[in-house]
Amino acid sequence: MVLDLLAKGERPLTVGELERCSDKLGWRLSRMQLHRVLARLTRRKAAKRVELLSAYILDGADADCLLVCTRCGTVRALPLPGLRISTSALCAREGFAPSRLICEVPGHCTPCIGGTADRPARAG
Repeated sequence: MVLDLLAKGERPLTVGELERCSDKLGWRLSRMQLHRVLARLTRRKAAKRVELLSAYILDGADADCLLVCTRCGTVRALPLPGLRISTSALCAREGFAPSRLICEVPGHCTPCIGGTADRPARAG
């Protein structure tokens, strides 16, 4: 159910938004239930929390970094295997065992800065 809601979402969804959507569909999921489900889905790598937005998206298996538009809330997931490799090496060298890697870059997407998807907008 929750995965269906995330899949239908055009942008990341907060727990409150998921609760309202589930109510509209007659599922009646409480925030507590949603938090438990989202924690399980996150552990299974089916969903990913967008920390900057306190919201969730479907997890792309090879998504190492999220580009987060702080105007419209869209998120673009990118694979960055070099980031994974260099971070693992750095942590190993420092004797540190990370529990997870979070890479989120806040900014503005092309449509929000007045460009088009085909042509990058110029910074002004």
